[in-house]
Amino acid sequence: MTNRFKKGIEEVLIHEGLLNDTKGDNGGITNFGISLVFLKTLSLEEGDIDEDNDIDRDDIKKLDLEHAKEIYYDNFWKNYYDTIDSEKLAIKLFDVGVNAGTDRSNKLLQLTLKSLGSKIEVDGLIGRNTLGEIKKYKETDILKSYCKVQADFYNNIVKKNPSQKKFINGWLKRAAWLPK
Repeated sequence: MTNRFKKGIEEVLIHEGLLNDTKGDNGGITNFGISLVFLKTLSLEEGDIDEDNDIDRDDIKKLDLEHAKEIYYDNFWKNYYDTIDSEKLAIKLFDVGVNAGTDRSNKLLQLTLKSLGSKIEVDGLIGRNTLGEIKKYKETDILKSYCKVQADFYNNIVKKNPSQKKFINGWLKRAAWLPK
């Protein structure tokens, strides 16, 4: 695990708590921000934390911080965020990836770049084109615009599904947040 990831995970854990089973949360029961819905997308080898040959609520309950960090590194950070020159942007994208998925986080970055004048395709992939476009803009401009695009994303969730309104204040606080 890279030093940048270690800093990023400390920042992300500010937003992600311990065991949480909030009624109406689409991710279901979570621990350290890792949801049962996400855990079920992993292989049995990676997601069966209690080693009983299934992935269920008991695995989320047994998840410890070190295992959570491994899951975050392997499934959220690796192959994405060490390639971005700006550490703050990488950590911001990681935080949103944890909250909304890396594909969504990456698409929000591409929408941000478009809002700044880029002609980039919004495909959710951080490759040579996206990395090149990031270099064309000031870090502060990207981060400021990204926070707005992120807030718009959360507001649209609530607009489409009013049952999610109970989460909006936390989501908007997260959207306004920037890494140290």
